[in-house]
Amino acid sequence: MLAGYSRQMIADIVAEVMTTERVLTLRQHPLDPVEFVPVILKYPKQNPQQFEQYYKWYNKYVPIGVRKVLEMETKQTPKNINNEKKK
Repeated sequence: MLAGYSRQMIADIVAEVMTTERVLTLRQHPLDPVEFVPVILKYPKQNPQQFEQYYKWYNKYVPIGVRKVLEMETKQTPKNINNEKKK
């Protein structure tokens, strides 16, 4: 449902729905997704060209970041950490 909305738009929508008063009443009245619908409808979706540009950027750069994180995690395996402690 939120495809075509930027991250900032989604953050604005959540901020608009989750007012201080609403947060205080969460225990008595749990959050219902229907509360977001009228607010979402106020915001225009991004046009398909913008979404396509973002999608191309995401596919180009995010896998690089994921690969780097995996490389960093494998370098810090428990075996390597134990070896560093022994030194």
